[in-house]
Amino acid sequence: MRHKSVVLLCSLFFIQLAYGADNVQLSLLYRADQAARQKENVNWNLLKSKDEERRMAVLLMIKNGEITTATDYSNAAMIFHHGDSEGEIRLAHSLAVIGSAIDPTDTNLNWMKAASWDRLLISFNQPQWYATQLIRDENGRFELYQVNEDVITDDERIYWSVLTLKEAKERANSLNNESLLLRQMLAMERN
Repeated sequence: MRHKSVVLLCSLFFIQLAYGADNVQLSLLYRADQAARQKENVNWNLLKSKDEERRMAVLLMIKNGEITTATDYSNAAMIFHHGDSEGEIRLAHSLAVIGSAIDPTDTNLNWMKAASWDRLLISFNQPQWYATQLIRDENGRFELYQVNEDVITDDERIYWSVLTLKEAKERANSLNNESLLLRQMLAMERN
């Protein structure tokens, strides 16, 4: 039994050497990307500028061969997923595909492949397939961007680590309810 444990530990060590450790700087960029979107009052102009800085830093890491692990690819993909251009979204999708090849069990990468594909379709004014993308209507309410329901089934959505169509619609309603509750609480505080 002890022999098997030593072999396992040695194997894990050599796998780590082969793939390298997760990029700490990229992890910090990813956390900053996520934290910026969790603020109550997001300054969207500042966020757009910071997003661009993060993407430029990640491009340099790619150029220097500093993205090596599935986690690195996942973090980089999310940063580019928040880009505006078709090229940035394509890069997000490509990074997710590469990361998923490294670790096919990573559900974040699986989700990212689906979400970036949906964003690409939307950039071409096409209905999304996986139902991952919400938009705001003219009143600021969340709604699910148009979905081509004939392409992907709910079983396939589950395989791709995304919500079912019904769950995606419920998520939009839930976000609208949370937003309404927050506005009501702010109005009560002002009175």
